Amino acid sequence: MDRLGRVARRRSLVFLLSDFLDPFYTPLARLAARHDVVAVMVEDPWERALPEVGVLSFFDPETGAEAEVNTLDPRVREAYRLRADASRGERLREIQRAGADLLLASTEMDLVPLILGFVERRRRWSSRARKASS
Repeated sequence: MDRLGRVARRRSLVFLLSDFLDPFYTPLARLAARHDVVAVMVEDPWERALPEVGVLSFFDPETGAEAEVNTLDPRVREAYRLRADASRGERLREIQRAGADLLLASTEMDLVPLILGFVERRRRWSSRARKASS
């Protein structure tokens, strides 16, 4: 985002496709201050609901921590869902606070119709706004 902000000299319509899991607010806000930014938050449905597959072992390569999680336990799945929903809500608020437009997408969908539909709706809205101000 920072590199794009440096090389795109004229105001542009920018689509960013990401899960927005890594820290993004500051570079997104800088980019949105100079360009018309549309954040396309792409989500995988499996990221929001832990599947019931038994005991899973996790290893964090950064810390060396290991953990086992029993996905058959409804309390574990509910805690996972609540944490995923909270993370999603925070990312949505950060995108809006940065001044970017937002489109929600799934890994299970074709993004082309979503983006083209957005551009068409924006074109119609701009056309109506120009007519109203005339």
